[in-house]
Amino acid sequence: LGGGDTTLQAGVFGADAVHPWQQPFSQGVLMMLELDHSGALDDGRYTVKMGVLRNRQKESMAARLGPNMIGFYGIGEYRWKADSLHWGAFLQGGGAPKPINLVPWYVGGGLQVAGLFSGDRNDALSLGFSRASLRGLPHAETSYELTGVFGVIPGIHLQPDVQVIVHPGGYLPTALVGIMRLEVNFADLSSG
Repeated sequence: LGGGDTTLQAGVFGADAVHPWQQPFSQGVLMMLELDHSGALDDGRYTVKMGVLRNRQKESMAARLGPNMIGFYGIGEYRWKADSLHWGAFLQGGGAPKPINLVPWYVGGGLQVAGLFSGDRNDALSLGFSRASLRGLPHAETSYELTGVFGVIPGIHLQPDVQVIVHPGGYLPTALVGIMRLEVNFADLSSG
């Protein structure tokens, strides 16, 4: 599509974070393989990623956690500009369907618009969702999020965030969560 770029990445990591320097590959191994493709499409740019991972457990933990875990994921992103607004959208999903995995399925997505208030790409408004299937629990956890970044003066931004979480933890009642972050960039303040 549109003369894009393709990358294949692979990684092998020791899976024991507690003792990372002691025989790392006998402590379990995390292996990942990811294919990325990006390019131009219409007036924007896209990125598509697909990956698989395998985690082989440390022998002493295999009886409790299972001998290994296998999972896969995909991510799609598209960015474009319309008039003075910068838009971005993404969709991601993944699975780790073996019975040992607590979150066998996940999907999330979102939409962002920047430059809505001041023409500055530092001002942005985003809407997103996520849904995680939780093994052995009666409901999936679903969240909806509205967040923004708004410049007060050069070097000071406010970032409000509101989330509605349906069935937190798979069984709790719906929760409304909010936070207000303050970002101060001293370099921007001193130069202004």
